[in-house]
Amino acid sequence: MSSTKALLRFAKLTENAFPPMKGSDYAAGYDLRSAYDYVIPARGRLIAQTDIQIAVPENCYGRVAPRSGLAAKFGIDTG
Repeated sequence: MSSTKALLRFAKLTENAFPPMKGSDYAAGYDLRSAYDYVIPARGRLIAQTDIQIAVPENCYGRVAPRSGLAAKFGIDTG
């Protein structure tokens, strides 16, 4: 198994965008942050804009997944 790290290339589409960040050196993926503040009503839905685009590295898998803590505690999900 190769130990080389894949480089995630991204572009900020607006000044509101935040770069993808790793929570730790051992994190499996990157954390994404909304480019804007939102208020979501109870049982509401929202498509949150990140204002970034990414290039998934070769031989890698791109997926937006919920953070386990938010999903379990507050019912925040992605899909």
